[in-house]
Amino acid sequence: TPKVGASPFRCCTFRRRRSVSDVSLQPMSAEAQAAEAPSTPFVEVERPRKRRSCWLCIADVVTKPPGSWLVPVVVLGLLVPPVLQVFKYKESFANSLTFPRHGRASDAYARLAAEFPASMLAPTYVLVPTLKGNISGEVAAISADDDSALEAHFDGLCALAGRLLDNLRPEPFGVRPIHLTGLAMLPTPGDSSKVACLRWNATGDLPFSARELLAMDSDIGEAYRDAWRRLMSENRASSMVVLAPPFDPFGEVLRPFVHVARAALPPPPKSAELGAEDVAEPVLMSSLAIVVDILEVAYARFPYILTGTILLVFLVVAIAFRAALAPVKMFFTVVMPLAAVFGVAVWVYQMKGLHFLGIPALTSAEGAGFYWGTPIFTCTIIIGLALDYDIFLFARVVELRQMGFDNEASVRGAIVLTGPIITSAGLIMAIALGGLLLCDVPANNQIGFVMAFGVLVDTFVIRTCLVPAVLTLASGLNYWPQRMPDATKTSRDLDALFCEHATGAGPGPGSDREGSGRGVV
Repeated sequence: TPKVGASPFRCCTFRRRRSVSDVSLQPMSAEAQAAEAPSTPFVEVERPRKRRSCWLCIADVVTKPPGSWLVPVVVLGLLVPPVLQVFKYKESFANSLTFPRHGRASDAYARLAAEFPASMLAPTYVLVPTLKGNISGEVAAISADDDSALEAHFDGLCALAGRLLDNLRPEPFGVRPIHLTGLAMLPTPGDSSKVACLRWNATGDLPFSARELLAMDSDIGEAYRDAWRRLMSENRASSMVVLAPPFDPFGEVLRPFVHVARAALPPPPKSAELGAEDVAEPVLMSSLAIVVDILEVAYARFPYILTGTILLVFLVVAIAFRAALAPVKMFFTVVMPLAAVFGVAVWVYQMKGLHFLGIPALTSAEGAGFYWGTPIFTCTIIIGLALDYDIFLFARVVELRQMGFDNEASVRGAIVLTGPIITSAGLIMAIALGGLLLCDVPANNQIGFVMAFGVLVDTFVIRTCLVPAVLTLASGLNYWPQRMPDATKTSRDLDALFCEHATGAGPGPGSDREGSGRGVV
């Protein structure tokens, strides 16, 4: 008969023959016992199996002092350095993160960036409205009012060029007049640091006006008319200034460049006939500005999305288990590990901590870092996966506690019962998500690393060690305000129940039996 108090992995009963020559242990069948009973006495003894379950060993360590308080201190202490790395995060916009490493587009971009400004692939456009808003007719037939509007417009273009150069000339931008293309701005011959303003009627820095150039019957006139068709709208409501800075805009200077360029735009023009509200203001448009706007809108809402997600899932947990304070404990087992996962990713990809391994999927190209979209794409997914496994464990704890086991025995039993299942599920999920590490696109590698590493950390560290240890501390908070039955059973009773299940003498924990109340899938 299994001895009460024996572990669930020491439930086997063996017979030993009292013999001088044969002291080996061997299980005996009922027929053999009956046949040998008259001549040879037997005695029932217990013999533990040679291999003891690792889950039982882990449960003994994390649920009993000093492990119940030492494990949280050690685990949270080890998480602090990675968490601090999060504060060093700098989003990266490098095109090399979204190009395949060995694709033709990637090779072409690298060659272009080496020989020309990479911004030629993504120029910035400034749309400047004319004062009147709509000037119709051929140039030779422009009315006096339209003529004055164009004159004011060209003056505004010259002023805009000056503002852009004043703001973007310093490092790290280094913009010069040669990088600006517009109807009213030309580099000064012999001095590329200054811009020569082309007026509509008057001759200022140049010996001719824009109107004269449009009417000029020469190659210069034809070239200017071609520029006019490209940079002036058909109804002459606005013209365009093209800015191609001399640096790779998909780098650390992307956000400051867009902000400084927008700050250089003048306010809407005014006139006696039209107020400022009647004339469209100048606007800046480029693929760079789109990326910056997406990032800033997403990052501005990200804290609210993250907070709302955590509060909502914690509310669901509290309602489902009727335990108002259980989510408080889960908060410390989810938020800090989540930050640590991203801290490790920052160290791997931004600081290139694993670059020495020579594995392309675990490092970033020169000039690239941690892709700006990775935190947004992966954070809520990792929260869901982490809480999913924690809920599986907590459900077993609640079930065993409702069966009358004390808190320590409930947590211990939950670890043993759910350990193999959750570990297998975590490994499968990590393998599936880690498949992105085999992709040739660096941004996908980073997303796969964060999710796979996050699942592995939660499976083998958080759910296995930290969560059970935290659940044994201040155990009354696990179930409040739900009233639990008096704790009449301890770990010894749990071991006996395991033995019954192992020997087929009775149902195991989690099955519907008298006093259990319910079963948890």
